[in-house]
Amino acid sequence: MSGKKPKALPSLWGVALGALLGALVTTALFTEQGRMLFPGLASLHTPSAAAQPAAAVRVKAPNPCPAAPPPTLPNMRDQLPWEPYLTDEEVQRAEGYYGTAARLRRVAAKLLAGEPIQVFTLGGSVTRGLGASAPERNYANRFFQLINASFPHAGHVFANKGIGGTSSGVFTACAEQMVPPSADLVVVEFTYNEPEDDPFDSPARRGFEELLRKLLKLRGAPAVVMLHHYAWWFTYGDGLDAGLYYRAGEAQLQVFANYYDMPAVSMRNVLWPLMNAGVEGFKLPPARQGEQRGRGARVAAGHPHPRGAGGGGGGLLLPRQDAPV
Repeated sequence: MSGKKPKALPSLWGVALGALLGALVTTALFTEQGRMLFPGLASLHTPSAAAQPAAAVRVKAPNPCPAAPPPTLPNMRDQLPWEPYLTDEEVQRAEGYYGTAARLRRVAAKLLAGEPIQVFTLGGSVTRGLGASAPERNYANRFFQLINASFPHAGHVFANKGIGGTSSGVFTACAEQMVPPSADLVVVEFTYNEPEDDPFDSPARRGFEELLRKLLKLRGAPAVVMLHHYAWWFTYGDGLDAGLYYRAGEAQLQVFANYYDMPAVSMRNVLWPLMNAGVEGFKLPPARQGEQRGRGARVAAGHPHPRGAGGGGGGLLLPRQDAPV
């Protein structure tokens, strides 16, 4: 695509976990309803009285024993060293499944208590950073940067274990060697590299499930988050045997997230509406069966990998970003 580039292009992969971390933190504090709806990053502050309807403020009777005010949460959008390019509503679309978030609340509680956490990312070339303009700009490193900017601690442990061209089978065999028992949070990104439509009792699906079970059984009971990469370059189809929006792999792997009650973040849910609407920075030419298409200005680095800007978005949806190539 042609057109003038903005001075700084944030990356989509970095975006996902920032919002997810915002949900994480808020859930740890406010659990009255048993779960938290995925919030926008900018909505983490408690609204002031001025922001409430005037009539509602006037009719409130004074409370002789007012409750202690809730703690002020860090606005994670304020911590970003790059310019956000997704709205709060767009970030909210990324939530594929949130569930009870019991394990995420434990991670949030540690962060709020000023304790260090250990975070690991497992996946293929997208997690490794192929397509990012620099190693520090892939989604994993953007996610790590956001955590440390919002909850700084010298004792945090961040490790990117992504290996290009691999499916979950390699990690299933070596899970205990790649992720220590003390891990607090593990992000799993294999959607693009897994078979598209294998039966659930196939070796590939059984291997993927075994990886999830091994991670969930670690001594520290880490929160496991499933991150679905949207490989738009290869989603061409006629809407019958294949389609632009759906890809069987994500739908099938999402079943495991639901069954094991683990949060899942979908890049497709964020990107497709923007691409389909022709939003600047996300424009793609019409799809043609069997043909490769033009490259999104922010999202792709050729083939299925997010490029400079696209690589950080998973970090924000996890968090947010990348700079221009």
